[in-house]
Amino acid sequence: MSLRPALALALALAALLASACAAKKEGDAAMRPGENCLSCHGDFTAAGTVYASATAAAGEGVAGVTVTLDGSSVTDEVTTNAAGNFYSKVALGFPVVVTVSKSGSSRSMTATAGGCATSGCHDSAMRIHVP
Repeated sequence: MSLRPALALALALAALLASACAAKKEGDAAMRPGENCLSCHGDFTAAGTVYASATAAAGEGVAGVTVTLDGSSVTDEVTTNAAGNFYSKVALGFPVVVTVSKSGSSRSMTATAGGCATSGCHDSAMRIHVP
């Protein structure tokens, strides 16, 4: 292979990789719903995905859900994006009372950590969901 085709191939691959990374930037609705966000996002204090049912598939998050995180010293209120994802960067102080609400219905629980989609918490066997 001559230098020109090799260079063209290398540039094409670099462009492809750059576009794949750009599609998964922070705040992107398609960013890995249902997974433990804190495993990659160390600057988040709490994050997760909200669903319509406890057994919904990973890609079935609900947009427009209000998530209230009431910590020991501060409260943060965020709204889920198109994939049902939410996150907070506020220093909440755990435990935190988490309330999810939409269309007049709400559900609350106490969380001792901010990574919602961890094994044994809200993994694929028990999704965070609005009533």
